[in-house]
Amino acid sequence: WLSLGKTTMPNPTYINYPGIEIKNTYTSKGKGVFASRNFHKGEVIIIYDLLRTKIKTLRQDTLSVLTQEEKEHVRYIGNNTYVLDYAAENMINHSCDPSAYSAYRSLSKGKIIAKRAIQKGEEITVDYTLSSVSEFNSSTPWILQCDCKSPKCRKYVTSDFFQTPIPYQ
Repeated sequence: WLSLGKTTMPNPTYINYPGIEIKNTYTSKGKGVFASRNFHKGEVIIIYDLLRTKIKTLRQDTLSVLTQEEKEHVRYIGNNTYVLDYAAENMINHSCDPSAYSAYRSLSKGKIIAKRAIQKGEEITVDYTLSSVSEFNSSTPWILQCDCKSPKCRKYVTSDFFQTPIPYQ
């Protein structure tokens, strides 16, 4: 059960798309998005609209009542507004050498596109620094320790694009 302040709701049903599946990762990352078919470089994997898939809309001052798991599924959509969302695009894990990237139409609408060929069974990942929009509502960028296991691992991930090493910008 999710506990949103005084609201309680059943565990989320993950919204899935053709060609992908959500399942446990082989590491400590929990769940992730995996290809259930091959994707070509440049192919659209997911088209999303957070306003259609949201479970709940939240203001920044209400985020403190969320559990840690719920906070991991909150996305900023502008104007001090966040959505709690369990759609597949919100289950994609980070890698410093990602297989996909986000292309935004707005803060709540976008696509996940294959950065390179992705094989069936492979985990689909993005670089959180390159897909972060939360810094638009914060004067303090977030920083996460990274353990993506990629040979290109930067050891940290930040919401400040300009703190990303030049070769990755």
